[in-house]
Amino acid sequence: MNQQKDTAASVLSPMPSKVTKVMVKPGQKVVKDQPLVALEAMKMEHIIKAPFDGVIEKVHYAEGSLVPEKQKLVSFVEEAKK
Repeated sequence: MNQQKDTAASVLSPMPSKVTKVMVKPGQKVVKDQPLVALEAMKMEHIIKAPFDGVIEKVHYAEGSLVPEKQKLVSFVEEAKK
């Protein structure tokens, strides 16, 4: 099954991990490099950051969830360029 479809406006999990903290909610505006989600994998914390300015559309996993590799963590829409 190809998980790359429909991921352009999403942030994906880099590896199997556990969500330890969700720092955003749907409707929230974020700026590039703003922390979105903290993951724990291999006894290390990984902070997933926004790749561009936008608005959070959906948070796909709650704190404490186990996430497989390359799954959508957060979906958002890019803000219009001014």
